[in-house]
Amino acid sequence: MDKEREQWVARVLDSAEEVKGLHAPGHLFPRILESVQKGENEVVKLPLGQIRIALAAACILVLLNVGILLTAKRIAPTDSSNYIESYDLNLYK
Repeated sequence: MDKEREQWVARVLDSAEEVKGLHAPGHLFPRILESVQKGENEVVKLPLGQIRIALAAACILVLLNVGILLTAKRIAPTDSSNYIESYDLNLYK
């Protein structure tokens, strides 16, 4: 069994010798450096309509979160004594 395994490992390692490493094309890095040095950064301007929609969505989310927090504050008890009273310790005896 061990001999078969060793032979299999040897075959796998031998087959890996045929695999060639990947290399980036020679012109890629100089082009990247050139664009960085020139400062060719594109500024993407959003249309005013998209900005308005994003602001409206953010406002709606904030208002919903505040509403949920206020509702939960009114419904939930303010102290933990209600939880202790409802907890039955005799259950585990």
